[in-house]
Amino acid sequence: MALGARKKLVGKSSTRISWWGVRLRGVHSSTFHPTLLGSIARAQLERMMKYMLQFWDDENRPGPDPDSDEGQAEMAAWYAYSEALISAGVWVSGEALQPPVTATVVRVRDGSPVITDGPFAETKESFGGFEIIDVADLDEAISWAERSPVHPHGLVEVRPVMEMPDDPDHDGG
Repeated sequence: MALGARKKLVGKSSTRISWWGVRLRGVHSSTFHPTLLGSIARAQLERMMKYMLQFWDDENRPGPDPDSDEGQAEMAAWYAYSEALISAGVWVSGEALQPPVTATVVRVRDGSPVITDGPFAETKESFGGFEIIDVADLDEAISWAERSPVHPHGLVEVRPVMEMPDDPDHDGG
């Protein structure tokens, strides 16, 4: 495809692409090439930041039976929340976790591994899952955290993801 044809396609898609910490709004991945960066209006460029939304729930709250109406409603709320993140183009990844009793803790002391079954610490909350989102700023990340179905019985910890510089000597393989 000629460069002129690629320029015509810019802005015709809502796909968002992150490239070296810069998000390009309205640029379709099949039309983007780093040499086009200079031809895209600077107004389209905005610095993006990844945040982890960590979902913590009351450890002592018995979850609803998944087959009950309450359980089905809770899962539907989580599916709707994830779909909203995806539809907004901010979702990067996410997972739900098994309960803390399924955890295994590994420590190395004096060069020897010490393996313990169960959770790392006795707490009132348990880490139940996470979403990684790519948004403009902390305010936007907080806005997504406020919409989480973990409320009112749980909490969301919003934490910036540490961006590591690319290693030019590492080919990714």
